[in-house]
Amino acid sequence: MNKFEFIDKLVRLYPSRFKVSDKNLHNEIVQEYYEILKVNFEVDYDLLWKTIREEYEYDKTPPCKWIKDRLVSCRLIEKDVCNLENTKTIWVKFPWLYPDMPYAVTVEKHQTETDVLKANMPSGWQWNYTLNRPEPIKEELKYE
Repeated sequence: MNKFEFIDKLVRLYPSRFKVSDKNLHNEIVQEYYEILKVNFEVDYDLLWKTIREEYEYDKTPPCKWIKDRLVSCRLIEKDVCNLENTKTIWVKFPWLYPDMPYAVTVEKHQTETDVLKANMPSGWQWNYTLNRPEPIKEELKYE
């Protein structure tokens, strides 16, 4: 699981903090969670999710501080971080998450936003090669 999938799962499975009628407020709350995940090491988001399931005792969304306090223990150590000389940071908008919010993604120098979108596309989405962008899969109309 990556950072974006983690936040999406948090929003879906612990919706109490995110259910607000104002879209801007919702985006600010999501951004708050995104900001606490900005650390100078790689995070094992699967382990972080497992930690939430095993240690967090409430039905409400875990507070940012609770998650932040566990980030160090969920540090990804078995995977070496890419050679920093061969990487760059790009801003990507994921239309299946929050299309108005760009996320900073570190990629190899030859990779583009298209590469990131294709690599992280969830089920229910497909790549439209004509328009060169991801789109939700539309169900065909069935006539009887």
